[in-house]
Amino acid sequence: MILRAGLITLLLAAGAGPGSADGVPLLRPVADSGLPSTGKGYGASWADLDRDGRLDLLISLHGRGVGAWLNRGGLRFDRADTCGLLPCFAKDNHGTAACDFDADGDPEFYVSVGAERGNGLGFNELWDRNTDGVFRDVLAPYHPLRDSRGRGRGAVWTRLDDDAHPELVVLGFRTPPRLFHFTGADWEEWSDEIDANRKDRREGLNVGAFLWRTVAACGDLDGDGREDLYLGGSASTVFRNTGAGGYEEIREVSGLPFGPAHLTEAVLGDVDGDGDLDLVTVQADPASVTVWLNESAPGRIRFVQGPAFAPPLPPGPDSAVLADLDNDGILDLYVTGQESLEVNAPNLVAQGLGDGGFRDATDLWGGRADVPALPCGAWAVDLDQDGDLDLIALGGREDHPDREGLAVLFENTSDAGGFTLELRDRAGSCSPLGARVRLVEGGPVQSRAVRSTVSHWNAAVLPLHFGTGGAAGPFRLEVRWPSGNVQQAEIPSPGTAYVLLEGSEPVPVDR
Repeated sequence: MILRAGLITLLLAAGAGPGSADGVPLLRPVADSGLPSTGKGYGASWADLDRDGRLDLLISLHGRGVGAWLNRGGLRFDRADTCGLLPCFAKDNHGTAACDFDADGDPEFYVSVGAERGNGLGFNELWDRNTDGVFRDVLAPYHPLRDSRGRGRGAVWTRLDDDAHPELVVLGFRTPPRLFHFTGADWEEWSDEIDANRKDRREGLNVGAFLWRTVAACGDLDGDGREDLYLGGSASTVFRNTGAGGYEEIREVSGLPFGPAHLTEAVLGDVDGDGDLDLVTVQADPASVTVWLNESAPGRIRFVQGPAFAPPLPPGPDSAVLADLDNDGILDLYVTGQESLEVNAPNLVAQGLGDGGFRDATDLWGGRADVPALPCGAWAVDLDQDGDLDLIALGGREDHPDREGLAVLFENTSDAGGFTLELRDRAGSCSPLGARVRLVEGGPVQSRAVRSTVSHWNAAVLPLHFGTGGAAGPFRLEVRWPSGNVQQAEIPSPGTAYVLLEGSEPVPVDR
């Protein structure tokens, strides 16, 4: 039976549980995961470093480069020999963006580096795996991707045109954003497409203060099959993908506020179950979480403000994750926050109601991560490949001594059932951006797309997740690939992770 959003809302109002075992919180802390408990960090990214089919964790360590922890299964991790696997340096890493941009089946990493608070140069790096299995920086000393004058605040991969390679959006604090296109052999700069000041100068117009961007979210906002782009920072702007290798900048007509609010996070997901991507924005001062419902049509992007966010917020909300934590087919929201630049605050878990509204589920579900370290991102990832989304909260921001809370892991104990799906296209890419999957039969109807997701300046391309609401399966999927191919696929049962190669049947992973 397929539970529609309205029926689920009635069940919740009647006191229906979250789908976890009796007496066990939905999000149960994992005490002996092997992940680091203390340190300084700027968030984390995910990729399969050792080719074992599991997602490994890369933490951006403030002033200490990158640390890697290998996923051994069963929510257990081992610290990798970082210098034997990744470039060994102690730079001020401000975010890592993972994506298989060259379609070789291995992830690559764009590493954003700080610039000594604007008083120096920060040379960003691009890591690719060498024939010896070790990742190395492949950029020439003064390559444009170095963005040496930028105050790095992460990057996001997106799909602007119809070729086989994604584009890269580079973000910076008080420095302009940049856009790069990979030709298959080298990189071209297309920054005019996202930097209004560059366009104004090119057209001979008066240029005011430049706009800087530290927040990004990408996805098909108007349902035309192309990835659009939302950027926030000193101001917020939507860029509509025109389909001609360029963007159209949209401000007031989008229905979204342009500025001057400085957002800390923006996340996309279908919160009202109508099949399109809604937007949730987070602002620290004044503290707010705002839901924007998507009313777009092909060629026209339009949002309206959704239900007021009811759950109580920490004084300084920071990061947010949209994910179906209780496997009911409706997206929930996890928000990290702090009391001040000195004192942390417990995180918030909010249950999605199916109409764009949320209610506080923190006491019932757990996941507070009440630790001293200031927050710097969170992720919902099926780390043990059992079909539900485990949760990890990252901390360690600012120039404080090492504090408890660098990585706090929660096991998802839901018994409602779900599955995750990793897609690989015919070229073998593990990051087929723009591929779309719709669950059309057997469980709650849902749509998901392969996108580069951002959390606190870090980005990753994750497997898709479908909560099945207690249905036993089988589940029929419709898959639309970037190549234009449309494929029907069947998932026999929930409770595990699957890999789908374009044109083949889904294969369960060997856990």
